[in-house]
Order: sequence, then C-alpha cells, then structure tokens
Amino acid sequence: MDTMPALFIKILELLSARYSGSVSLEELAIRAGSDLNIKDLFGEHVSLENRNQAAVLEALMQMHNEGLVFLNCITDESFITLKGLLAIDSKVYCN
Repeated sequence: MDTMPALFIKILELLSARYSGSVSLEELAIRAGSDLNIKDLFGEHVSLENRNQAAVLEALMQMHNEGLVFLNCITDESFITLKGLLAIDSKVYCN
C-alpha cells in the first residue's frame, strides 16, 4: 500500500497509543469517527454512531487482511501488529 487512507493512519495511531492492550470497536468509532466525513456514504436514516462504526469496522477488516492490525471478530477488539507500528513509524516498538 503506497499511501494509507487518513482513517487507517488515525486508527493505527490510536492503537499504537495502547500497544500493550486492545481497543474496542465502539471506542475506535468514537475517537477516530469524529474525523470522518461519511454523511453520504450510508444515507440519512442511519445514525452517526452506526455510520462511524461501520466505516471503522470496514477499515479494520482491510487492515486485518493486510496484517496491520489483529481484529478479534468475537469481541470486536483490535490490537496493532508490528507491521502496523512500522507503517506509521511508531517509536513504541523500540521500547
């Protein structure tokens, strides 16, 4: 992936801040979703919270497939991988 979408970078930064633990889908949707501009993506009948969760979940699934994060589909919690840390040039992996 040459250039990462802004949502991917935001999610990876949030996950790297909690490298030793996981972050729930709901928390990621609240924290990363506040920057989303997805009004027209799902239509007006779906709440903003649901739209944010859907966009974040889709991004997480793509990043999981690329090995940037591990998404636990049972608990909806995510962990950043070493590949994800390297993708955003995080200094966490040096500690």
